[in-house]
Amino acid sequence: MDLLRILDAKPEPRIVDTDHFQIDPGYQNSDVYKIATPMSDFQKELIDQIVSLHYSDILRFFEKLDDESWDNMSNNRKEIIASSLETLLENTKLVCLHPYLLINHFFPKSLTTRDLPNRLAETSGKFQILNDLLIQLDAIYNPASKSNKLKKGPEINVAVLVRAGKAMDLVDALCIGHRCNLKRYTGIKLRDSSANQKKNMNLNLNIHLLPCNFEDINEKEIELNIKNKMNFIFLFELETDLTHPFMNKLVDQSFTKFFKLIPINSVEHIQSYYEQQISSKGIGELLKPITAAIVCLRDRVGQLPSNLKPAYTNNLLYLRDYLANPLYVKWPLPDLPHIGNFTSRDVERSLLTEVKFNFDNEEILREEEENRPSVHESLNTNFGGKTQMIGHIIQPRFSKKNPTVKNYYDNKRLEKNYLMNPLNKEYKYLSGISSELNQHDVLTHTLVHHFSNSIKKTTRLNEEVNSFNKVSNVRIKDFEVVIVAYEKLSRDLSETQQSHFNVNKKIEERNQQIEKIKHENTEYHDFIDKLSVSSTIDNEIKDYIVKDMEKYDILEEINRLEQKLEGVNNENKYMTEEIDRAEKAIVESHTQIDKHKINNQSLQKLVQKIKDDNSSIEAEEAELRTLNEKLKDLEEKHYELHAKIKETLINLSEIGHRSRHTNYHSRNKS
Repeated sequence: MDLLRILDAKPEPRIVDTDHFQIDPGYQNSDVYKIATPMSDFQKELIDQIVSLHYSDILRFFEKLDDESWDNMSNNRKEIIASSLETLLENTKLVCLHPYLLINHFFPKSLTTRDLPNRLAETSGKFQILNDLLIQLDAIYNPASKSNKLKKGPEINVAVLVRAGKAMDLVDALCIGHRCNLKRYTGIKLRDSSANQKKNMNLNLNIHLLPCNFEDINEKEIELNIKNKMNFIFLFELETDLTHPFMNKLVDQSFTKFFKLIPINSVEHIQSYYEQQISSKGIGELLKPITAAIVCLRDRVGQLPSNLKPAYTNNLLYLRDYLANPLYVKWPLPDLPHIGNFTSRDVERSLLTEVKFNFDNEEILREEEENRPSVHESLNTNFGGKTQMIGHIIQPRFSKKNPTVKNYYDNKRLEKNYLMNPLNKEYKYLSGISSELNQHDVLTHTLVHHFSNSIKKTTRLNEEVNSFNKVSNVRIKDFEVVIVAYEKLSRDLSETQQSHFNVNKKIEERNQQIEKIKHENTEYHDFIDKLSVSSTIDNEIKDYIVKDMEKYDILEEINRLEQKLEGVNNENKYMTEEIDRAEKAIVESHTQIDKHKINNQSLQKLVQKIKDDNSSIEAEEAELRTLNEKLKDLEEKHYELHAKIKETLINLSEIGHRSRHTNYHSRNKS
């Protein structure tokens, strides 16, 4: 056993079990699961660069939305900003699927090389998870060795739904590197599934490549090869319609399971979260939160949380039990985490902050540096050499890992080969010492020193003047703003005064009208009184007038009594409500008093218990004090005994020395 090798090795991740995660039972018992996939360093850098390219449009978009001037903007400007943000979303989706779909000059020239599947898995998180899932399915269902070829096990059918074209070509190239019966139903097949190396292997793993939009499918191949329903369906695109009629040929509700491969904290993760939260897809409801989350989460995109990392080690070995028996084993991974809400201030702060990634390819960089010490040789995009990572993936960080490589400026500086170096000039002009020229015609060190000081002073003065000009311009602008505000306030004040004058005028007119009406009313009353007293009017008419006046007085009295009755009723209603509330408060107070009595009794018991405990503690403290006193007495006796023993030993040593000395002296005399 090589103990040093074991101790120096990389530590194994901690073991996880079924109780490691808190999983929603409803999600765990469903048939559609979301697998959070990581992202490669190349993908993280590309997403950061894509966001940087749309920097101005993002800021303008959020600025217009905050100022509520989006609706007032011209249609042309709206289309430009909206198309820019849509391009941002589309490009980040392509990078989430695979960076080769966005950068065409990195797309492999040949899709059938032997090392290409590993390269595809290293450069994309989705392809890495698909590669790990195929490894586990191969280990579970395919025969392990040649001796087991004749043992035909149960077949398993897996459908991979991906967008047609280059994306499907890359998935096809990845599946070629695994032991499986690969069937493709659209586009050109990279390699026939009946290749010589896969004949007579009795493979039980069947992979079916289908377009996610279910268009241009070869129906003859479908009828020939798809005879059973799918056990697993891997979804590369969120837009895949699971209710499409074609899904009836693939899905059996009793055992078919769907796996959505979604890079964590990516645009697909954000879009899937907000589509569940927001039903409408307006410019402010959906595009704004998705864009804000893409910008603010770009430093955490593709980074798995620490509790998930142990489950993703050893090619997703954690999922083997579920993949072997999905009907009886519960789904062991949690749902995707929630996405926070980000404001325009968060977006602006994130755009002004430099993104720093925690790259996880240190071993690859070390191997690259050992195998290819030259930087120019390492930048190889043809997948040559023995390294595990292609050159363009580590190109942005390789110069930092290799300190021997220096840039153009450092090389020129070390060689002292730059234009302003005074040492490159002739010595006589540098020192001012020359026999051929007059001393006053030569630029001496003192003149150079004074000249440099004058330049520094002039530069400082210019900077102060410029700063003063800037401040003065700002002050002038502020003063202009104040003047404009003052003029606006004066106009508003004059308008307010005019409106106040008009209102007062109307009030005076209304008061005059009221006085006039009162005067007319008194005149009418006097006229009626005169008519009732006048002798020229018939008695019946007088009686009618008198009765009419009594009727009018009775009606006024009735109105007063009705108003008074209504006030009394309202007061009675209020008093009854107050009485009900008071009775409820009394009942609640009685219940509170009972609770306080119970609590008081329990507290009294507790106090009595504490007093009893204190009495026992005091007895123990007294006993402890007596023991301490005894211990002190014993220590004093010990010190006295030790002193006596030491004194006795000294006396004994002196007696022995004397006897030996005496004997020696006596022998000398004899």
